Amino acid sequence: MRVLLIAPEMAGLPKLRWVDELVAVAELEGVELVVCGGARATRAAVAARLGEAWDVVLWSGHGAPGRLMAADGPVGADWLACMMRQVPPGVVLLSACFSGVRDESLHSIAETLSQSSITCVGMWAGVEDRAAVVYDVEFLRAVAAGGTVAMAHRVAVAQVALEYPAMAGAAFLLPGLVNGYGKIEKRLGGIERRLGEVEGKLDGLLGRTG
Repeated sequence: MRVLLIAPEMAGLPKLRWVDELVAVAELEGVELVVCGGARATRAAVAARLGEAWDVVLWSGHGAPGRLMAADGPVGADWLACMMRQVPPGVVLLSACFSGVRDESLHSIAETLSQSSITCVGMWAGVEDRAAVVYDVEFLRAVAAGGTVAMAHRVAVAQVALEYPAMAGAAFLLPGLVNGYGKIEKRLGGIERRLGEVEGKLDGLLGRTG
């Protein structure tokens, strides 16, 4: 399982425990870990890495409603979705505060990725660094062992609830919506065809009675 850990360090912001997370993830059986971290995790470096194929992308860093912090500045929801749609990852863990919270334009990172057909985990609010590490490691352990994304999410939430009860409800799972949208579009197309058939029959009836 190929995992990309993106862990930017931005000047002026507190340092997070991403090195501890790196060590814990690297020890998981079945995980091939690649790291884009520290001051080198710039927008350009992140974009380049997201152009590769990944089973899991883990963004571990600072965030705010509608944006995440790269080493050289913030990245927005649409930017991240565009970079990830080059080669969509299996699942994205947005392990950053407020990654599931909407900004003033009513956009959230998690919702935007979901609407771009990318399954992701977001955070409802601020999250304690240590609790986020527990969630991430347990999620990856469960997936690497063969669990589904939904199962892994439940396993990770349960472990956080045991160790950090106040943080148990911070993470939520959003599926990529491509299949749902596809079904809706198919149904709408069918409705349009049936309406066309009805209109044709009405035109025929009017022609006969006119």
